[in-house]
Amino acid sequence: MLSAQPKRADGGGPADGGQFDEENPEATGEDLLAAFGTGEEFALSMLSTVPREQVEKAKRKTVFQRKALQVAVVLVLVVTAVFFFWQWRQTQEVVKGDFKVIIEPVEELTDEEMEEFLKQTPPDAQSVDGGT
Repeated sequence: MLSAQPKRADGGGPADGGQFDEENPEATGEDLLAAFGTGEEFALSMLSTVPREQVEKAKRKTVFQRKALQVAVVLVLVVTAVFFFWQWRQTQEVVKGDFKVIIEPVEELTDEEMEEFLKQTPPDAQSVDGGT
């Protein structure tokens, strides 16, 4: 059976909750409820023993951590979206077939040099636009 334990002055749970489980190793949920009250009542009684500044500091820390986590998730989503959009754009360029060949440095050819270059082109070569 439950042993008589002094209640705290504020009407909360027992003055020393650490002894409860030692003195009542086979306590049931009803025994715990009778000794400590509901979870909310017990939490309020425990919070009443903590200095208000410490509670406020803990609340601010929790809010900061939650906001930091939200910002991190949004940042990861944005970076991921940008990466996949960039990948998609790269594949679209290949699908469209918009290939550009840039030869650097650009050289100006005379008509004679161009004719000589074309003579060296294999006969089965095709132009980009499908002409000959």
